[in-house]
Amino acid sequence: MTSLKNGKVEMLRFIFCICVVLFHAGADVFGKDRSIGEYFTFFGHGRTGVEFFFLLSGFLAAKSAYNLKNNSSLGENTFYFILKKINTIFPYHIFTISLTVILLMRYSNNFIADFVKRLPSIFFLQRTGISGVDFISVEWYICSMLLALAIIYPMLLKNFDLTAKVIAPVLSSLLIGYLAKTYGAMPPSNEFATFTYSCNIRGFAIVLLGCFCFVIAQKLRECNLSFIQKLFLVFLENLCWIVSVLYLVSRLNRRYEVYVIYIIALGITLVFCRDFSRGLYNNKIVLYLGKLSLPIYLCQNIGRDIIKNELDFLSRPLKIMLILLFAVIIGFISNLVCGKIRQMKLNNYVLK
Repeated sequence: MTSLKNGKVEMLRFIFCICVVLFHAGADVFGKDRSIGEYFTFFGHGRTGVEFFFLLSGFLAAKSAYNLKNNSSLGENTFYFILKKINTIFPYHIFTISLTVILLMRYSNNFIADFVKRLPSIFFLQRTGISGVDFISVEWYICSMLLALAIIYPMLLKNFDLTAKVIAPVLSSLLIGYLAKTYGAMPPSNEFATFTYSCNIRGFAIVLLGCFCFVIAQKLRECNLSFIQKLFLVFLENLCWIVSVLYLVSRLNRRYEVYVIYIIALGITLVFCRDFSRGLYNNKIVLYLGKLSLPIYLCQNIGRDIIKNELDFLSRPLKIMLILLFAVIIGFISNLVCGKIRQMKLNNYVLK
């Protein structure tokens, strides 16, 4: 499968990131009642956008394991795979934590205690049970993703066919069904379930499903499809994204979230089953927006805290606009600063 950036996926990264930001902004500003007419809400189901990123992580993990020729050392290969993930996230992580500490100094009544309670989250341990308090509350997703990948990736290396083709579809369905039956939908990020946070089970289940998506996408790429069949798959893929986004802003019952997860999974499978090496989506703007999705996602809390503590007198629409604007601007600055640091490190490495 192609190693080039998939422009359509980068655009979807940005879209689902913005949906999650607007979900949190709506929760801050509107509370529980965010209805817009009879059929719609202001991103009332926007949190489901996180499932796109879990699925994508699982898909790319399966792709990495499938393409890895030297799998003699499961521990070493898994260690470097997770380390690479952390290395990608860490500069943005530290940048956002630095800003969060400044805000904590300003708004906290007991800075030392609040700072110490959040220390484990610097090392992505906030969903292990060691501490349930975060510097970046939305970063629970990254902690759960890393924990899931640390378990799933060596399984893929050990026996790719058994893990991706049998365990992934069966176990993901059982776990998704368990969560849906227990919580009515995917559980919130702060719910503890017997031995771990339920969001870790959620992440594990959806990442596994993403692994199975890779298998199906690979099979579809091997098929010699007619023009009509290809056209139908393009139509079906775009329909998946339309239905998914409509659900995010709909007033449908939360129990339909499980269906939407599988619709997003189908969309990811179809978007990867053909090449995007050229065309509408593969341009610098779209690829840059995809790159911005992670820093925007991490920086959204900065704007939310500022609005809550400094600009609470503003109208609701203006608060929403400013939260989004702050997230995009601070995310842009984060990407710029971290990009410069990465370039300096690369240049130093080349000089040596």
